Formats: sequence, structure tokens, C-alpha cells
Amino acid sequence: MRRLLILHWISAVVMAMALVFLLFILVVKYGNADARVFGAGLAVIGAFFSLMAAPSSVHITKPLERLEESALRLAAGNLSARAELLGERHMVGKELVNAFNIMAEKVESMVRGGKELMANVSHEMRSPLARIRIAGECLKDALDRGDSEDARNMLQTMWEDIEEADKMIGRILEFSKVDLLEPLPMADEVRPAEILDDLARTLKPFARSKQIAMTLALDSSVLVAGDREWLRSAFKNLLENALRYTDPGGAINVTSRKNGGVIIEFTNTFPPLDAAELQSIFEPFYRGATSHSDGTGLGLAIVKKIIGLHHGDVGAKNVPEGFQVWVRLPVI
Repeated sequence: MRRLLILHWISAVVMAMALVFLLFILVVKYGNADARVFGAGLAVIGAFFSLMAAPSSVHITKPLERLEESALRLAAGNLSARAELLGERHMVGKELVNAFNIMAEKVESMVRGGKELMANVSHEMRSPLARIRIAGECLKDALDRGDSEDARNMLQTMWEDIEEADKMIGRILEFSKVDLLEPLPMADEVRPAEILDDLARTLKPFARSKQIAMTLALDSSVLVAGDREWLRSAFKNLLENALRYTDPGGAINVTSRKNGGVIIEFTNTFPPLDAAELQSIFEPFYRGATSHSDGTGLGLAIVKKIIGLHHGDVGAKNVPEGFQVWVRLPVI
């Protein structure tokens, strides 16, 4: 757009110089002409450029007027307001309208996402808060009766619910923080195998406590561009999710292969899911119909956002071994 404006003004200046030069030649040739001739010439040049500028101004201001109308509708709360070109061929107006519509779509997405997140947070926080209130009433009754054992049990229950609420708030903050990362700086050269090996060592005690066999078969030479800490967060969510939903005595296998990038597959023993649920598990606060876990329903949603910011893809599918989440990242 800037190039078109520059070319437009260069053309106008060149034409003005040509007309002034022509007027100068006429004055030199007819040197006896008085000042009225020169003034008349300048008046003709001014009139010419006025006539030339009027259509261009109208042509440029029409898209701007539509942008103004659309911006006012958007400000009034109509999130679906978009600007239209109505067949104009002017590239400046077209690019302005396209830029405005891209902005409007992002604003609509952010506002709707914020409303959905707030509704989900309100729904999810209601359960632990209700349990805390009930446990508090039971604690009061136990203290009035002098039943110290029951009072300790109620207090423990309250602490567990407070911990659940705290964990949920932490996940919500992490989910919101990921939304603010675009564009994500791709400054690091990251080896996924190193991150996953380190995470496996950290989570090994938990896997052992559930008698879950966790094996990794990864290509340590693969490098991807991105942010190491956020990729670590995504892989940690995937491993913790697999551990949470794998029954005692089950198995988790993490493998990698190259296919238009690197594909990392997290496979765990779990009953197959239907096609609709395979798509829904990446939505915020979604919990499977067969899930009995204490998770927040945000882990896979966070993974999807982080991998997307790294120009990658994530998906899930049923496999003979059970359930699999795969991540595809571009390699360096």
C-alpha cells in the first residue's frame, strides 16, 4: 500500500513539473507576454490538478467511510461488523478493508473466547466452593459436638478442595498467558528428546507408584526452533495427562519419527474414544465421558495453543495399543 501511494504522488509531481516546464517554455518563447498570461497558465495548472484530485479523493475516501461505519458498529458491540469493498478496484482501499476485517475477526475471537473462558471458570469453580461451604458447616457441627476426629476429616476435605481450586486457577492463568504469546519468539534450538528424557525422570516416581511402564524411543538428533520452556510445558502436560488417564499396570510409550517434520507420539493404554470426543478433548475444560480424573480439563487445550504458536499441529487417535496424542513440529 505504501508503494502505491508513493507511485501515486511521484506521478503527480512529474506531471506538475512537466506542465510548469511547458508554461516556462511558452513564457520564454513569447517573452513579451505580460503577467496575466503567466497567472492564467498557473490557474490552468491548478484547475487541472483539482480536477485530477477530485476523483482520486472520492475513490480513496469511500473505503474510509465504510471503515468508519464498520468501526462504529464494532464499538457499539456488533462483533460481526465487517467492512465491504462493493467492487472497488483501488488497492489502497482494498488493503485497508482487508486489514480492518482481520483485526475485527481477532477482536471477535478474543472477546468471545474471554466470555467462554469466564463462563467455564464460573462453572468449574462452583463445585469446589460448594464442597468447601458444606465441609465448613460440617466442621462447625463437629466442633459443637466435640468430635475432634470428624473435625479433622472435614478440615482435610476443605484443604483438598482449596488445593483443587488453587490448581485450577494456576491452569487458567497458564492458559490465559499462552494467549498473550503471539507472535512467539523462535530464538532457541530445542531438542525434544532432551526435554522428554528429563521430564520422564521427573515423573518416574509417579509412574512407579501406579505400576505404569513408561518407555521412550526418541531421535536425539532432531532440532526444532522455538521457546524451550513453553515446549517443556506442552510435553509435561502430555505426559501428565497420559499418566493421569492410564490405569494401574498400564503402559505409556513415547516415540518420534520424521515425516515432513518431526512427529512425536504419546501412546497409553486407554479405551478407544469416538470420533466426536477425539476432537473435543482439545477444547478448554472438556472432560471425557468416561473420565474420573481430578484434572482441570485445560491440559490439552494448553498443548494445542503452544504447539500452534510453534507452527505445528496436534491431534489424537485410537490405535491398537490404546489411545494416542501426536504432535508435529517443523525441524531445523
